[in-house]
Amino acid sequence: MIKPTEQEIWHWLFDVRNHTLRVEYFCDRLGVGSSDPQRPHDIMGKGNKLSWDVMKGLALHYRATAAKTSSLFFQQHVKPSLEFHRHYQYHHQMWNDQNPTATVDSLKMGAVDAVCSLLENRSYQGGRHSYDEISAIAEEDPPHQREWMIDITREMRKIEQPRIPTVVGKEKELLLFTIPGISAEVDAIIRERFHETLQMLRQDHGYTLE
Repeated sequence: MIKPTEQEIWHWLFDVRNHTLRVEYFCDRLGVGSSDPQRPHDIMGKGNKLSWDVMKGLALHYRATAAKTSSLFFQQHVKPSLEFHRHYQYHHQMWNDQNPTATVDSLKMGAVDAVCSLLENRSYQGGRHSYDEISAIAEEDPPHQREWMIDITREMRKIEQPRIPTVVGKEKELLLFTIPGISAEVDAIIRERFHETLQMLRQDHGYTLE
C-alpha cells in the first residue's frame, strides 16, 4: 500500500482544519447546518476526513501523478477514499444526489460546503476559484443543486470573509490557531479531534509528526 509522506499528512491536516473552520464560520453567519449530526464539519462521524480510511487516500492528492482525476494513480489511490467520505458523511448524503429526505437546512449546508471547497486549492476540483467563477459553475450544476448554489454563493460573498492562514504549519500552529467567529465550544472540539488524530497517526501508523 502506498502511504502518504509525513509532509503530505501535515498538508492534509492543515487543509482539513482550514476547511472545517471556513464551513463552520459561514454556517454560523448564515444560520444553517443545525440538522447535520456530524458537526464540526468533516471531522466527526464515519468517513470523516481525520479517519485513516479517508486520509490515507486523500492525502495523496497533492502528488503530481494525482493532478488529473482521470489518472490511474488518482483512480486507484485517491478516489476510493473520496468516495468513502462522500458515502458516509451526512452532508454529502443529503447533497450529492437528489435525496427525497433532504431538508432546506441540509441543502443549504451542502451548498455552503460546495462553495467553500471551490474557494480552496483542490487539484481534483480544478484548483482555487473566485466567487465569480463559482457563480458560473453553479449555473451549470444539476437541477437539485443549482438554485441552492446560486443563492448561497450570493449570500456568502456578501459576508466578511474569514481570515484563515494560508501557510502550512507544524503541530503547534495547526492545533492552536483559530479565527474570529468560531465559538469556544466548537473550537475546543476541533482542537481535541486534531489531538486525537495526531495520536492515532503516531501510534497506529508510524508517523513521528514532529
